[in-house]
Parts: sequence; structure tokens; C-alpha cells
Amino acid sequence: WSPPPPPAPPTLVPPEAIERQMARDTAALLTAAAHGPLNAWSFVAPSDFGLGLWARAPLRRGQALGLYSGPRLPCSLQRRGTCALQIPGTHVVVDGASENCPFSVPRCCASYANHSRSPNARLELWPVLRPAPCEVRQ
Repeated sequence: WSPPPPPAPPTLVPPEAIERQMARDTAALLTAAAHGPLNAWSFVAPSDFGLGLWARAPLRRGQALGLYSGPRLPCSLQRRGTCALQIPGTHVVVDGASENCPFSVPRCCASYANHSRSPNARLELWPVLRPAPCEVRQ
């Protein structure tokens, strides 16, 4: 056994570079907050097709972007909506923009994800171990 090598000495970052990065981060945060919800990894901003989901920082392969949420309704109650996502293997839709239910809930970031011919994200179905009364096990 041998001890790990000593860490590299820290490098000095010029104050101008720190200020420039802080200005960029502040501008990005203000832009993101002006258009809609944001989370630790993504924000909502204008795209070629209305509002879309954008990364706040470089993402790693397989990293979660957010949780798609909204009222869960039987498929038979879905009448309209561009943000209604059917849960695979069920007759339940998640109404991401609350367009088909009598009440409204805040919209989540993931409901702004757009489809693409060359996708760079995927939908994953995670089991719910202890569902609430109005939730399904998926």
C-alpha cells in the first residue's frame, strides 16, 4: 500500500474571469426565471417552437433532467392538450399543463421538453413504491 499522491496546487483565477462568469450566470438565471419554472439542471426559455427545456450546465450521459408531473387522469377524460403524457401500460395520462382537469397545478420543467427527430433525452418510467391515493404505481 502507498499513500495517494498529493493534490495539484490550486491555480489562481483572475478576478476578471470570476466576475465575467458571475455575470453570465446571473443573466442566465434571470432569463430562465422570466419564462417559467427551473430546477437544478434545466430551465424554460424560448425555442423555435414556443417555450422549450434547456440545460443550465453541461449534463452527463444518463443524468435525470426532471420529473414529469401533473394531474393524473383516465385517458377517457383527455380532450385536448399538448402536454398530456400517457403512462405506458396503463389507461392513465399525466396532464402536464393541467388542460383537462378542473383545477390547475404549477407546471414542471419536464413538461416543456419537445420531441425531436434526433433526440438527446429519453423518458424513463420509475416505479412508485408507496403511491398517494390519486397516484398509480408507475
